Amino acid sequence: MSNEMVPWNDDLLERKIDSVYLYKLIQGRSKHPQTKGSVVINVDAKWGQGKSYFIRNMFLDVRRQGHPAITIDAWKYDYVDDPYTYVMAELDAYFNEIVKRDATQAGKNKVRRTIKAVQKNAGKLLWSGLKGAAKRASRYVVAEGADEMIEIIEQYTPESIAEEAKGAVADAEKQIVEVSDKIITSYIKKRLDDFAETKASLESFRNNLTTLLELLAGEYGMKLPMYVFIDELDRCRPTYAIQMLERIKHLFDIPNLSFIIATDTTSLSHSIKAVYGSEFDSKQYLQRFFHRTYRLPTPRRSRIIANLLRDNDVDLDRWTSPFPETSFDNYADFFDITSRKFNLTVRQSKQSILILTDITNAADDRFPLEIVYLYCLVCDFISEGDLEPSDTARLHEKAKRFGSNWSVETNKGSLSYYNIILEIAGIKTSQINLAFQNIQSRCSSNGTPVEDYLYQVLRQEFEIKREKNINNSTELYHYHDLINCAKNAYVKDEEEYDIE
Repeated sequence: MSNEMVPWNDDLLERKIDSVYLYKLIQGRSKHPQTKGSVVINVDAKWGQGKSYFIRNMFLDVRRQGHPAITIDAWKYDYVDDPYTYVMAELDAYFNEIVKRDATQAGKNKVRRTIKAVQKNAGKLLWSGLKGAAKRASRYVVAEGADEMIEIIEQYTPESIAEEAKGAVADAEKQIVEVSDKIITSYIKKRLDDFAETKASLESFRNNLTTLLELLAGEYGMKLPMYVFIDELDRCRPTYAIQMLERIKHLFDIPNLSFIIATDTTSLSHSIKAVYGSEFDSKQYLQRFFHRTYRLPTPRRSRIIANLLRDNDVDLDRWTSPFPETSFDNYADFFDITSRKFNLTVRQSKQSILILTDITNAADDRFPLEIVYLYCLVCDFISEGDLEPSDTARLHEKAKRFGSNWSVETNKGSLSYYNIILEIAGIKTSQINLAFQNIQSRCSSNGTPVEDYLYQVLRQEFEIKREKNINNSTELYHYHDLINCAKNAYVKDEEEYDIE
């Protein structure tokens, strides 16, 4: 198994322990005599706290343990009319792949026949859903249900007016057509017949799917239950998310089938209120679909930050810092400590990282960004709500109070981050030639740790600009402008959900 496919490789947020617990819970509940149908677990966590990582790795884990399992990215196809189509397509593809594995020919034939039976009933259910969605019978035909009414008209309307009636129904979005009691009665009968047929198809679908799972265990030696992992449901259209949950509850409620659905449940409940109204108890409504809601523990802030840096695929070569070693974890520790110094909440610290990554992508890649000064400016902006070049004194006063432990050990001794900010304030407006020559001369006469560091920061910029015959202000001077552009993607009034 390749490194990428090893579950829980690089488990920064320590989610494996949660997966092990949920696996045992689902196994125990599935075997319990009182469990007659599927087991549905909601994994709840805020954005940036590793839901997708959890889903991806628990999926790999249960597959490696011998369980049939699929994953579904709900948001990927939320433009389709019915999520049932997507779920069935994934199941169908998986089952047909399983058939190719080693088993007796008789066993393979049994599985193939059962797959076809499931497909047949699934098709009937899909068709019933398409035809029956929002169609109504009354004394008036209004747009929906027109195809069925035409069928009834063909059977019961006198020939002399049949074509006229059908034409009126076909144009039902623009017209209202009064129909006879006989047509209405027949329409209702047809709807009842359709319901009976749908009910029978549903029972057959469930029975055949149950049999198919048992065959996977009996003929292929796979462990039960089967796991279906669903991610990104909270990002979907509210109506699509509701449909997905409804389909799971009503169509897939069979033994030996488990659903793990990852959501930011608070965010999803707000979306549902957009459909049913602000007074609707959306949280209570969601709980009717889940047997348990398991909230992933909030990880340490440094772990959240390191996870965000990796998820955003930050190129650390674009940054320069005084750290002896550069890694996501080292940067995350600095961002964690510094964001706390500025009294940022967890949500605000995550926002600071997003602003920083946006700036990294937008900045001139010839010049690495000095991360201590830049990140402090970002934090100052988030804590104050604004940022101007004239706010230098404000930043100095804050940083002065951060204490002597806000520093890093270098080969020349302890380097205070406050001293970096103080020195940069004195040189950032200077032309690059003057700024570099000033630092260079100070370093040549037994420079301090901060002078040695800034010499390294400015040297690359000086050499590049000298080659191009450019002698403008240092790139440090433009950090305010970069932040003031990046802040336009920052939503200041977003509701606070995170807890320290």
